[in-house]
Amino acid sequence: MPRNSSLLYYILYISIGFVYPAYCSLNALNTPDKKDDSIWLIYWIVFAIYTLLEVGLDMILFWLPLYSYLKLFFLLWCAAPIGKNGAYYIFKIFIEPFFRMYGGHINYYLTQVVETAKSSADYIPAYPK
Repeated sequence: MPRNSSLLYYILYISIGFVYPAYCSLNALNTPDKKDDSIWLIYWIVFAIYTLLEVGLDMILFWLPLYSYLKLFFLLWCAAPIGKNGAYYIFKIFIEPFFRMYGGHINYYLTQVVETAKSSADYIPAYPK
């Protein structure tokens, strides 16, 4: 988030990006229908990737006029309470094809990282009692 944003911007960003989707996700978990669970899981995947990209993009684009408002509009589009919102389209157009192509490689490397971490943890001395 840009350093010069107002308190109102931060309140809207947190409300639109976290509070409303978290509330809807909790409601979705309490219904027997699994379709709404998938909708909000897709949102959280898109939001996580957006957050990672935002770290770099903010350093480059924060000076653009209305950049903060564009980010809020993007979050509104992604969390919109309609069947096929922005998160759905971003997931289907970009993330799902990327994961189909490279998911096996990602799983392989993540497994290697976990195994390396487990073997490295064996060398950490136990805390004395």
